[in-house]
Amino acid sequence: GRSLTLEANPDFFKPGPYLDRVVYRFADSDRALDLLLSGKADYMVIRPSLGRLPALAVDPRVRVLTSPADSRYYLAFNLRRPLFRDRRLREAINRALDRPALLERALHGYGAPGYGFYTPAVAWAYNAKALAPAFDPGGARKLVAAALEGRAGAFEPVLLSAGIVPYGDMAREVARQLRAVGITVRLELEPPDRWFERAVERHDFDIALLGGSQGPDPESLNLRFGSRGLSQIMGYESAELDAAVSEGSRVVDPSLRARAYFRAQEILARDLPIAPLAESIRVVVCRREVTGLPQAEGRGLVPSHDYSLVRLGPPPGGGR
Repeated sequence: GRSLTLEANPDFFKPGPYLDRVVYRFADSDRALDLLLSGKADYMVIRPSLGRLPALAVDPRVRVLTSPADSRYYLAFNLRRPLFRDRRLREAINRALDRPALLERALHGYGAPGYGFYTPAVAWAYNAKALAPAFDPGGARKLVAAALEGRAGAFEPVLLSAGIVPYGDMAREVARQLRAVGITVRLELEPPDRWFERAVERHDFDIALLGGSQGPDPESLNLRFGSRGLSQIMGYESAELDAAVSEGSRVVDPSLRARAYFRAQEILARDLPIAPLAESIRVVVCRREVTGLPQAEGRGLVPSHDYSLVRLGPPPGGGR
């Protein structure tokens, strides 16, 4: 339970491997970074806390590598709950979100605000015209008042999030922004396994914060938003959406696929089963002596987690 050692295969049919062995040591993010900075590890598979990246970026011992990712963060509305079937409330929450502020305060500026309904990292399938409602706190307050008119009792929806970084920080900032338009959420932060049980298995939430990869193919729109999508936790059902993503999966011509998926994003922008939050980036930290990583010199030559081109030697640009 402490480590896993992989030995080099001398009969490997491609270039490399150049390392005799790769040893995985199991540790959380902070411990892994401490091992790296003390010279007891060479590379972090997991991302360090975003708050530590500015200092790492100027640390001569390490390289911080960033690249676009197809992962994104969003709020999912539970449409099984009567109030959240009211589109006005979903639009109000979208209009309450100051996404650039969320990026700065919760993600330390790493990534990009999320406005669309698919990842812009898969550019050919991204519809840049199908966007969430613009930031408008005044309009959000009016929509909240209209949606809750005549309703007795306090409105305090549950915002469910994993308590790990950066989800907890994002959830707290979302709660702060919603409070500014008159929506006080009950923030419930859970360990990841408990979050999965509540959000995915029991649908025990009003609003859930989640993230994850949406590439490399837009078929993931079916997975996350289709009526029977395995990652679709909202209880959202749309025959139009299902038809659009089915068409995108059926045809092979890229232009026809793009047209189908553009239409799917237009439907999502109309129905608002979610509120996009932010686009993620991939962050890798390694010692300067490490070269050939799949996120750096090996990009385009090997897939992720393939270390056959990795070497330990002089850092790029010479010097120690």
